[in-house]
Amino acid sequence: AITVLEERLRAGLCDRCAVTEEHMKKKQQEFENIRQQNLKLITELINERNNLQDENKKISQELQKMQQKTEEQEKYMEDFIPGSPVQSLSLSMVNRMRRKRENRHVRYTEQ
Repeated sequence: AITVLEERLRAGLCDRCAVTEEHMKKKQQEFENIRQQNLKLITELINERNNLQDENKKISQELQKMQQKTEEQEKYMEDFIPGSPVQSLSLSMVNRMRRKRENRHVRYTEQ
């Protein structure tokens, strides 16, 4: 009986060990598959976050431009007398008025 057991030991893994090893290989493969899926999801989420950050930046810039336009309109409206009729001016007219106001300063140069 001892020689039979010795021969089985020399032959390799016992049945129980072989089953355990096979089970471990399956679990390792499952773990690796899940890990790959997680890495893929992480990459997708990072890309989505980056796209959202870019979109947020564009929207913030757009908001800032709109706020500046609103402030300019409010400054323009401050010059009106309350109760007087308000005429709507085209954007090109407002831009011309602004340029005219900015170019009021005369610069002299020495010759």
